Amino acid sequence: MVTLYTSIGEYIMLRNDNGLKYPVIVMDGKEYHLSVSEMILWTKGIWSICSHNFLRDSFRQEEKVLGEMNFDFILNRLLQRGLILRGEADSDVEALHNLIGNLIINASDVSWLSQVKTFFIMVFMMNIPVKHAKTVFKKYDLLDPERLALNLAKDKGMTASELIHSLDMDDIPGLILISNLYFKRLVRFSERTS
Repeated sequence: MVTLYTSIGEYIMLRNDNGLKYPVIVMDGKEYHLSVSEMILWTKGIWSICSHNFLRDSFRQEEKVLGEMNFDFILNRLLQRGLILRGEADSDVEALHNLIGNLIINASDVSWLSQVKTFFIMVFMMNIPVKHAKTVFKKYDLLDPERLALNLAKDKGMTASELIHSLDMDDIPGLILISNLYFKRLVRFSERTS
């Protein structure tokens, strides 16, 4: 059985009445306040699609600094809150489809200000080395299908499966194309709200 995970939502900083900043994850207009350990695990899954082992091992690296944390409890809490999603199946492709197939695909804000904000989040919240975080400023040469998918993603409300169908692609290349746009931080995932 293959299990894949990703985080959804957007990290933002808010100010309280005293002017102090605090982090929240916003998803569908709702604010989620996370503990330090929850925020660490959530950041390990954002902009990535990873296995249980990878997620656990990268989280455990933080335990060396912060002390022991209950990975399974924290993961289950974030799964229940819908901030981390899971896709399971017998193959990698099916697990990927189960993870992102029904998620809404939205074009990301790639403005200069957004890139600077993301850079600081990566360096100061996610502890990503500056040389790696600089990739947020990278300009990607997109293939024609990627450009088309990105333009379609600007029309909100289309799931990954619907986008793949609109592109007239088979599942495997379509899932790879959408995943690559996600890894490049050009699209975001969200769940359909009813």
